[in-house]
Amino acid sequence: MASAGILSDDGAMKFERENKKPIERITEKQLRRQLGYKDRFDTTFAILSADDQSYIQMLGGGIGCCLEWFDRATMRCKRAYGDTVLACWKDQTRLGANPMRPQDFLMIGVVTEAFVAFLNGRPFPPELHWRDITDELRAAGVRFEFD
Repeated sequence: MASAGILSDDGAMKFERENKKPIERITEKQLRRQLGYKDRFDTTFAILSADDQSYIQMLGGGIGCCLEWFDRATMRCKRAYGDTVLACWKDQTRLGANPMRPQDFLMIGVVTEAFVAFLNGRPFPPELHWRDITDELRAAGVRFEFD
C-alpha cells in the first residue's frame, strides 16, 4: 500500500481548484466539501500540495476521474488505477491531453478518499494501485522543476 502525503511542520497543505481561489491550510471538512462539487460533473482539475512539493491531483469529475500523485521523496509521478474498469471501451483514450487506459478512470468517491489520505499523511485506499508515469510524461515533453 502506498504511503500518502508528507505533512508540513505545521500540518498545512494548499488546495487549488480550477477557477477558484486557493485554500491555504485546508481542513478535511473543507477538502471533502470542495471535492463534493466534482461529484456534480464539474470536470475540472483539483490539486492538493504539501510544503515539500509533493502533490496529488485529479482531472475530471463524477465517474470519469484521473488521479495522479507526485512523490517528492522518490521524484516520481504516478497514476492511480482501480481493480474495477469503469470505462465501456477496451482501448486507450484521452482525458484532455492525458492518455488513459480504461482502468485509469475512477469514481470521485475513491479520489476524495485518496485526497483525504494525502492530507492526513495516511496510506491511500487499498483499492487504488499506482503506475509510474514519470518517463511517459517526460517523453511527452512535460518538464519537472527538478529536471
